[in-house]
Amino acid sequence: MVYETVAIENETPLRKCRFERPARRVKGKPRAKKEKTFLWYRWGEREHSPDIVAAHTKKTKAALVSGKEPPPPLPDLGEGWLEGLENLTPCTYHGEAAREAAALGGEINIGEGEKTADALHQHTGRVSVASHGGGNSAIPNDLIDCVRGASLVRVYVDNDETGARFGEQLRLALRGHVGKVVVLRSPLEEKGSDAADHFAAGLGDEDFVVVPDIDGAEILDKVRKALETFIIFSSQHHEVAVTLWIAATHIQPALYFAPRLTVCGPESQCGKSRVLHVARELAHAPYITENVSPAALFRRLDRNQGDPETVLLDEIDALFSNGKSEKAEEIRSLINAGFDRNSGGVTRCEPCPGGGYEDRTFNVFGMLAVCGIDMPPETIVNRSVVVPMRRRAPDEEVTPFQVQTDRIWLGEIRDDLALWLRPRIGVLANTVPNSPLADRPADVWQSLLIVADEAGGDWPKLARAAAVAMNAAQKRVLQENNIGYLLLAACREAFEEVGGISGEPMNFLETERLLDLLNAPEDAPWQRWDRGDGLSGRRLSKLLSGYGIRPVRNTTGTKRGYNRASFEDAWRRYLMSDDEMNQGTCSPPEASCPSEASASHTPADVSVDEPCTKWLRRKTAQTPEPAAGGNAHATATP
Repeated sequence: MVYETVAIENETPLRKCRFERPARRVKGKPRAKKEKTFLWYRWGEREHSPDIVAAHTKKTKAALVSGKEPPPPLPDLGEGWLEGLENLTPCTYHGEAAREAAALGGEINIGEGEKTADALHQHTGRVSVASHGGGNSAIPNDLIDCVRGASLVRVYVDNDETGARFGEQLRLALRGHVGKVVVLRSPLEEKGSDAADHFAAGLGDEDFVVVPDIDGAEILDKVRKALETFIIFSSQHHEVAVTLWIAATHIQPALYFAPRLTVCGPESQCGKSRVLHVARELAHAPYITENVSPAALFRRLDRNQGDPETVLLDEIDALFSNGKSEKAEEIRSLINAGFDRNSGGVTRCEPCPGGGYEDRTFNVFGMLAVCGIDMPPETIVNRSVVVPMRRRAPDEEVTPFQVQTDRIWLGEIRDDLALWLRPRIGVLANTVPNSPLADRPADVWQSLLIVADEAGGDWPKLARAAAVAMNAAQKRVLQENNIGYLLLAACREAFEEVGGISGEPMNFLETERLLDLLNAPEDAPWQRWDRGDGLSGRRLSKLLSGYGIRPVRNTTGTKRGYNRASFEDAWRRYLMSDDEMNQGTCSPPEASCPSEASASHTPADVSVDEPCTKWLRRKTAQTPEPAAGGNAHATATP
């Protein structure tokens, strides 16, 4: 048995007895390994008759601390067992001594366990505390309160992943509460070695190695370099966007929006799947599939809501290429519902154990990427960071991706991302960065800007430049592939053309004249409608009615047509301005990153590369004729 003194708030000091006992046998299964059991008890008048408080296994420790009933007790070792743990709150080990030292602005040591704290106090002479639960638990508020005001806090971590995470969590949690935080580890090569092993090996306090602060910008640079090794993007903005999206998968519990990553191309062999395969090695908890049913998808997403997986859907064009099938529509609604943490989720009827059915809501929030030829439906694109890919030119070279070997060093970068970002989940929760965008585009880029601002360096500027350029390109592509948008733009050109000929602004166009102008271009998407007759007056009226535009008679009452004034509001709301179309930029944003509050991060020369977006425009000559009852917002399909 191992005996350790533990302070309990508002209670007499207790002791914790830690020992092992054989696990209980489960019928039909082999006996498990020995369980570590913790026995909390209070010393009575006689040591051999302690006042038992509670006993629990390591698995149920957290539940017991919260006040739930203990599991079935061990054989009675004294005065019996209490029924619960109300009013029992474990406190920081040696916390009172730390409060006194911190009040005087002294220096304090923090270790992962009581054994480490005792060894540090013995060999350094400084007040040393330990957090209950060690590095495997969240940083308790009591620990922060104990060291608040200290001039210097030294955190001694174990030589393992848990220790590295514990040190980074404390570094963040103590920010602003103490003068300075230094994280130290032993130079011993043995994994899991702690400060007690360090001193037992004959080393001194001066032999500890300082763990440097994590440079987030440097880690993002590594991710970007890894992407460039295997993939040739058509724009540096796409590299930045994919890098930030991958990083954001590691902080999903802190995010309010989970932007979709849409990777698409005009043909096969454009590197689309390669983006997903590399992302699988860098993202948090990746789940990649090429064919999934709606039920399997929403159940899998709901099962991991505490820390969502990163879902990667390849060959998405096979799902959406056959029109609005029932499966495609369900997958589309699932993808859309998972974008917003506050969405209603997916509700289904589930069988009850006792018979009958009950409704159950599945939470489908989480980061998701889709990949395929051409773009997915517009509702998915509106929630996506769109990365268009193109086939590699003969003179462009990349390193072949060998998953057997490359996953090793890519996994090291993924571990660096996790070590940097995972401890920051609590700090980044509810963060709303300054954005150069508005409305839905701002929601899409919010999570990526959070990562960029946390990294610092050039990343806030790069992220905002990418957001502006890529959003403009995406808006332009959607406008050029939507029948309603194309019709509004064509009507605007018709009014301007007639006005240019007459030399005066044209305020009214007869329906017949407007139809002649609209049907004149040979590449107009409605050129083959009505068996080659083009757009009719009745069809024109139906398409424009969705925008609140209706035909009227002229002042003399002799002709039916359209007033220019009825188009003005729709043009302003739905169409990009000439400057935006020519330059590829959105309305001038005025946002800055926290590090440079007075500097705008919207470069004046941000533009959309024409070759990068030209292929995205679906061939409007192949646009099918809409049904008679179609609405004005129907999107053209290839």
